[in-house]
Amino acid sequence: MLQLANTRSGDRYIFGGFNTKSQSFDTLDLNGAVTTDPAAATSWQYNGDNGDIQRAVAPGVKLGVNVSGDRVFPQVFDALIGIRDDLRNRAQASLSEDRLNELDSVHDDILNALGEVGAKGSRLEITKRQLSAQHLNDSGLISQTEDVDMSEAIMHLSAQQAALQAAMASGARVIQPKLMDFLR
Repeated sequence: MLQLANTRSGDRYIFGGFNTKSQSFDTLDLNGAVTTDPAAATSWQYNGDNGDIQRAVAPGVKLGVNVSGDRVFPQVFDALIGIRDDLRNRAQASLSEDRLNELDSVHDDILNALGEVGAKGSRLEITKRQLSAQHLNDSGLISQTEDVDMSEAIMHLSAQQAALQAAMASGARVIQPKLMDFLR
């Protein structure tokens, strides 16, 4: 479970909140020293924080991309250490009553965290579809703007040029300069 709690993606620990450069969890022995021996572990230590790493997934839309490990793993560690100790001490009553209730609670916490992750995944999928549709729409608009029929554009330009020359010629006939206009 400690190995899962210290899962890495590349060089970053994924359950450490903003603290992604150091191991998220350590197990401690009776003296409070860090131990890697699961049999000697009596408690745990969370080295991360509860920071929510946000990423922009669309214009004006940010989404948290992590779940901090302090939401689920502490209960799991406590339950597992309790089960291990009850098995060592042959405390069957505690195993059948207390530990089963703890496992049910841990199970519910894990399901809640998985539900949150699933909701984020669904939201990302919906955003991906919306952005793909927007990309297609933008591509169509760019195509309409940039893909001009050259023969039609030349014909339209020639017609406008002929209209401009006709307007200038008729204006020149109507307003003929007189010698007095030049003298003023």
